[in-house]
Amino acid sequence: MNGQIVVRIARMPGNRRLVELQRAPNIPDFGPTQFFECDPSSLPDLNQPDTIRLYGQVLLSKLTSSNEMVRKAVDYALGLGPAASCPIYFNLGGVTDVEQFFWEALCDDKGKFLAWDKRWQVGRIADSPRSVPRNPVPFQAPVKIMAIVSALGVDAIPEWEAFYKAVNDARATGLPLRVFAAIGDEHLADRVSAIVGDNQLTSVTITNQTDLLSQLDKFGPHIVHFFCHGSTAFGQSELQLATFNDAGTNNSSVKLAIDDLLTSAGVRDAWLITLNCCEGGAATKEVHSLTQSLVSQGVYAAVGMMEAVDALDAHEFCKYFYPAIFQKLGEILQGIESGDIETLDWVSALHAPRVAIRDRHQNLNEKLGRQWALPVLYVQPEALRVRQPLPAVPVTFGVAGPTQTSQDEDRGHEETIEGLLAMMPPDKRQGFLQALQEVRARAK
Repeated sequence: MNGQIVVRIARMPGNRRLVELQRAPNIPDFGPTQFFECDPSSLPDLNQPDTIRLYGQVLLSKLTSSNEMVRKAVDYALGLGPAASCPIYFNLGGVTDVEQFFWEALCDDKGKFLAWDKRWQVGRIADSPRSVPRNPVPFQAPVKIMAIVSALGVDAIPEWEAFYKAVNDARATGLPLRVFAAIGDEHLADRVSAIVGDNQLTSVTITNQTDLLSQLDKFGPHIVHFFCHGSTAFGQSELQLATFNDAGTNNSSVKLAIDDLLTSAGVRDAWLITLNCCEGGAATKEVHSLTQSLVSQGVYAAVGMMEAVDALDAHEFCKYFYPAIFQKLGEILQGIESGDIETLDWVSALHAPRVAIRDRHQNLNEKLGRQWALPVLYVQPEALRVRQPLPAVPVTFGVAGPTQTSQDEDRGHEETIEGLLAMMPPDKRQGFLQALQEVRARAK
């Protein structure tokens, strides 16, 4: 990766906005903030066919003309070679009308969408007082994924098949994966219960909110995948999950609002929440997107949709998103060494599903629409860092019998070492870890 670009949009009194460059690999001094002059009503109407390219060009032009430093950063990124990577993040500062902009559709003056190229994937940052730097989290196999699958009136089997194929393909490459499926579709439940020989797969039926959140907490997933409906009613976004008893009705009886989700440690501690559902990422002037709200209140990262999506697009997203996610996790798990700390960035995993959704609609001879730009990623300002746990502190024996350092002391020792590693120059870390291992070997 050649670094990343971070652009912040902030609100000023009088409904004005400021734009500033917060990070770029080619500019050490970012300069002052400047006015971002872009009235949402001045952008091309995306309800008209074949306008998204013009929309992306106008939005990029207004952005780069508003701030010279931003223009230089974007020009640098667009000049990188084909093997490079420089994602562009937008820190939208809780400005809800700017959340509604299709930043993912940025397009250069030659008509090329940035997000159609793996070099320039577009993500969003959800800034919040609650988003504070955290210590690296341990990365130990197996990777645990909870798939919560139930969209009333929609066949969930294609979603499951796309997801489960990605799981099995990743296992074949050596990535250990454990799956917990919570299902509210009776036909899918029968299909999953018929799977034999997978001792790393557990499935239950969705019955009510309390049991579902309890199962999330108990399982403690790294990734949570929702396939369901979403809505915004009475000023609040929510997920809607059906049970077996809801079949044939117009009501999903399990509803999860942002506060409900955040009561679950399984949600709060997950590395990624995927809301593969209609309106899961949508925002209005009154209501932040559920995706943004999760991240601004402490979840590491979340992916949702800007608008209601066709079920086949949701399945296509799942089909290509998870292979990219599992490939990234596999590379880190294989490459990380004891005590190492790695940054986990999901944005590149959005490239393949965006292109696949684009191609699906082009194959139907439709004019270019915005379906491919609907998947939206929100992350915290500080990237998720994972670490390979250090070797266990050995048990020692004395005259009075065996003694063992308490778990609290072990954790304190490990956090102290992590702090030292974080402060060390990269070229000094390996020598430190080698010396530490030698000391521990002599202590055995």
